[in-house]
Amino acid sequence: MLAAVYIYDGFVQFEVVLSSYFLRAKGEVVVVSSDGEPHRSAEGFLTMPDVRLADLALDTVDALILPGGWEKDIIDQEGLHAALRSLDASGKIIAAICGGPLQLARAGLLKGRRYTSSVADEHSAAFAGADFIDENVVVDGNIVTAQPHGFVDMALQLGRMLDIFEDERDYLETVQAFREQRRPTV
Repeated sequence: MLAAVYIYDGFVQFEVVLSSYFLRAKGEVVVVSSDGEPHRSAEGFLTMPDVRLADLALDTVDALILPGGWEKDIIDQEGLHAALRSLDASGKIIAAICGGPLQLARAGLLKGRRYTSSVADEHSAAFAGADFIDENVVVDGNIVTAQPHGFVDMALQLGRMLDIFEDERDYLETVQAFREQRRPTV
């Protein structure tokens, strides 16, 4: 299993750290940027990508995760949008959180689909034709969208979709530890 996390200046790192942590348990997670250069997260961490988006073999990717941040800071949007359309056409999992779903909408992936996002109201024209659902996480086929406070639920959902949990007990223990923040008892 290979998951890619797309970064850019101002990306919100905490929104994707738990997903990366979970997915790394059963596969590889690569950090991708449009330019191959380090990018500073909203939290101030400088992150070095493993690969440029243009050099990523999309046919090897099982999931791409797009964190939120200031949409004006996402550079090379057409390259990102083309990659998103290619992954979607192949039925690969695409997850976007907070403001990340705006890029899915701009790439044309949300028309006729259900989604959630923290920027739906201020960018309503971009989301035209999509069905906003006010929930932490919304799954529509291969597309996973999440509110910023839904980062734990998104990580759990991606874990289920990518079959990282050994069984239902493993999943429930993970829910207790990370969503409920208590010692697993199952």
